[in-house]
Amino acid sequence: MPSASDPSLVPRPKVALSGAGGQLGRFLRPALLDRGIDLRSGGGHEPLAPIRPGEDLCHGDLRDPANVDRLLRGAEVLIHLAGTSVERPLPEVIENNLVALNAVYEGARRHGVRRVVFASSNHAIGMHDVGTKLGLDCDFRPDGFYGLSKMWGEGLARLYWDKHGVESVCVRIGSTLPRPTDFRQLSTWFGLDDFLQFSCSAASTRRRSASWWPGACPPTHAATGRRRPARCWATAPHRTPRTTPRRSRGSRTLSTRWRSVFRAAAS
Repeated sequence: MPSASDPSLVPRPKVALSGAGGQLGRFLRPALLDRGIDLRSGGGHEPLAPIRPGEDLCHGDLRDPANVDRLLRGAEVLIHLAGTSVERPLPEVIENNLVALNAVYEGARRHGVRRVVFASSNHAIGMHDVGTKLGLDCDFRPDGFYGLSKMWGEGLARLYWDKHGVESVCVRIGSTLPRPTDFRQLSTWFGLDDFLQFSCSAASTRRRSASWWPGACPPTHAATGRRRPARCWATAPHRTPRTTPRRSRGSRTLSTRWRSVFRAAAS
């Protein structure tokens, strides 16, 4: 008979995945299912085709609270990949990356979602000079409306932590590809295996005191070649929300590989 400490007896959280029909979502969705994650995948305007019998699926415009409710009902963690992912005219960016994200966070508050994993971007700091060595808490310098929306999204994540205790893990994603094909992609490469391991760790790590996690992506901007660190940070409640995050050397619940990556990115 397995002991009470057997990991197989620990209940797995229900994880919601938005943007499951996008480039990263199409990779992450089957990979999470293969790892036994209790997953609900959300598509956009068109229904997703199931990839296994009985798969938990939904779809719809996330600006509509009813669609957000279908995605988040019963979920403990949301991996939020939905939204405009490239530079587009301002009205489109506002609707998909501001209005929809606000609806998602408000839905997370309504449904008691413990953590939102927010796909930010290094475009949020894309206008720093190529010769400037950036720290983990460098100033925002967005290089377009898309980067500006990610800056706003990181601020919204902090707001919902401070006011409502909704945890967030924000990762500034660079080039998430099987392999880099040029120097700039190499400089911002966030390999698919690393992205999967990061997503699993972010979804499964339990509550912890407020902390900053160094970014996983090496420096340099994919579009301009400007060097910068991608930044990944997390806030989580410890009794009551804190207004100032505590610096941390890393989470002991993360794998040894990720801890070494985080240390390397911070150096």
